[in-house]
Order: sequence, then C-alpha cells, then structure tokens
Amino acid sequence: MAINIYDEIKKEREYQIAKWGNDKDDELNNPNDWVAYITHHSSRWFPGGFRPYSSEVLEDFRKQMVKVATLAIAAIESHDRKSNGN
Repeated sequence: MAINIYDEIKKEREYQIAKWGNDKDDELNNPNDWVAYITHHSSRWFPGGFRPYSSEVLEDFRKQMVKVATLAIAAIESHDRKSNGN
C-alpha cells in the first residue's frame, strides 16, 4: 500500500493544531519563529557523523521531514493571512 504523503501532512497538521492551537495562534509566530521550528525538526533526527544510517535513524529522518513540510505549510498560510489582513 502506497503512502500518500499529502494525507500524511494533513494528518500531521491536524495533530499540530490540536496540540498547539488553531490558525489564530499561528499568527503569534513571526518568520524567525517559523525558521526556528523548521530548523529544530530538520536537524533533530541527525545522530552526528556521516556514515550509513540505521533504519531507525532513516525512519526518524522521514518523520521529521513530514514535520518540516507541515511547518513550512503552516508558515506560508500564516504569512498569507497576515499579508491579506485576515
């Protein structure tokens, strides 16, 4: 069964909203905040060193990249709402 990455991102976004709040809460974040969240998750999986990675590390890498993609979408949505005055 193929994984639909867009469904996975949607599910992660629903999780983030349930945990951290709704779209209005996203408005409290500025660009620096979004970059900090994305940077945190983009490097969180990294065990250090450049070597062949275990399947567990690669699984964590994928999980973190889904979070990065979801956070990037949330950042863009927040930016667009602020730009449009909504």
